[in-house]
Amino acid sequence: MTAKIVRVLLVFTTILILGFYLPDLFRSRFEKRAGKRLLYYSEVKRDFVFSEEVYDSLRQANRMVYYDRSGNPLTENEYARLLPFDNARKLKMLGMMPDSLMGEPLTQEVLRSVRRVMLIGDRGFDFALAPLFESCPGHPGVDLPHDLFRIGRRGIEFIDAATNSVDTQKSRIFDEALREAGFRAPARDIFGIPSTIKSRDDGYFVVDARGKLFHLLMAHGAPRVKAIDNDFEIKQIKCHVPGEIYCHIFTPDNELYALLTDYTLKKLPLGKNNGRFMLTYNRYFRSYKNLGRDSSTMYVLDSDFEPVDRCAIAVNNYRN
Repeated sequence: MTAKIVRVLLVFTTILILGFYLPDLFRSRFEKRAGKRLLYYSEVKRDFVFSEEVYDSLRQANRMVYYDRSGNPLTENEYARLLPFDNARKLKMLGMMPDSLMGEPLTQEVLRSVRRVMLIGDRGFDFALAPLFESCPGHPGVDLPHDLFRIGRRGIEFIDAATNSVDTQKSRIFDEALREAGFRAPARDIFGIPSTIKSRDDGYFVVDARGKLFHLLMAHGAPRVKAIDNDFEIKQIKCHVPGEIYCHIFTPDNELYALLTDYTLKKLPLGKNNGRFMLTYNRYFRSYKNLGRDSSTMYVLDSDFEPVDRCAIAVNNYRN
């Protein structure tokens, strides 16, 4: 009787183990899941093109296919030629690089104008203390200062890192400059790039107690403060390395604004989104790809941030 009970328990345990592992084994060995599907905007065609990973039953392996918006197939080289900014090295090696684009010679300078930035509207870490860099050091690069600043109820304070003491004179000079610009302490948020790994420093963007936005930087040791006329609530700011855009600003509803270096605020026509974008831009277009769990939507804007085109596709951006 005891041996029979043991055999029953072994069979039952085996069934439980197989029931746990067999489904994963089947999916990994036999089930062919849809591959990656990507969309890009072609500056040459001025339309969307696609690449997709599909399963080839003859080769029993995945392969890439390419096609345009109408579903017409493209060869790999045709696809690459439609995206010169993404395939510059390959096109040059094959001698297929276009000579011009949109009536302008396609020089190395133009090709180097491409930039890619991840924009996430979720709140990040708050820095209680941050270094205020010299924005006009007289040489390339950025030097690390000897002090850190904070903006509390008593206004801005600079703290010497070596002695842990407040530099009252420097604090008074910068606090007066902030108050003269209309700033009211304490700061709700401070956004910037607190790193020396950049070619130039553009200071910080500070939200005051009323939700108003100010640009704070130090030039030749003196404060420079600019009040920015924002009529919307600010949730998050993504600052950029030196360029024509200081930063992108998210509202609580994930509306997105671009603040240019002339302090022009541009509200971007991006529709309802989840606050997660991959931004790719060059001399001609800016593409904001909104990455959802089961879809990707790309909004293409021109150099003046006016809408050019839009395309949405179903895709699993979070598949294993």
